[in-house]
Amino acid sequence: MSAADLDFVTGNTINFRLQTLDPSNANVLTTVDTAEFYGALGIRPTDGVIFAGNGDLAQLFTLNPTTGAETLLGSTGRTFVGDIDFLVPEPASIALTGLGALGLALWKTRRRK
Repeated sequence: MSAADLDFVTGNTINFRLQTLDPSNANVLTTVDTAEFYGALGIRPTDGVIFAGNGDLAQLFTLNPTTGAETLLGSTGRTFVGDIDFLVPEPASIALTGLGALGLALWKTRRRK
């Protein structure tokens, strides 16, 4: 989770950080300082890489969960990044694709005979 504090005197956000929460009770497990507040976070399920977007600035980063360092990937070309999502194929979709490939292979084999 991306977190920040509000400076009530200036109205600005301060103390930007990335926090890991315990899913059973929402207690903070770890905290790492970051360069800015990220309004959008997503974790790629295949390798655990954390992606972050900084909202109105339309920039996309990867975040190092140990150091909080960001690596700019580029601009999204949009005025606001509000969410990051990854599509993961369902097992049924993978099975249908496999059956289709098997059917094509069998058809090709029979066609040769």
